Amino acid sequence: MIETPTSERKFANSGRDWALRGVIFLIFLFSGTAKFKSDAHTPWVVLYNQIGFGQWFRYVTAVIELVGAFLVLIPQTVMA
Repeated sequence: MIETPTSERKFANSGRDWALRGVIFLIFLFSGTAKFKSDAHTPWVVLYNQIGFGQWFRYVTAVIELVGAFLVLIPQTVMA
């Protein structure tokens, strides 16, 4: 049996890749911070009430999105 070395996929640090990461960061940041608004008529509050998970789940998903937004900026956490 012939073993081949595993090839690691690394994210290139070109300008195009950083621009894409910046756009992804802004989308996640905007979406995550929008979930923290507590007005009863905001779309996220209404949606999570309709789903039935409760407002705690809205906050959990917001935190996960914000963590993901900042992880996109760290080269070791992004794969091509």
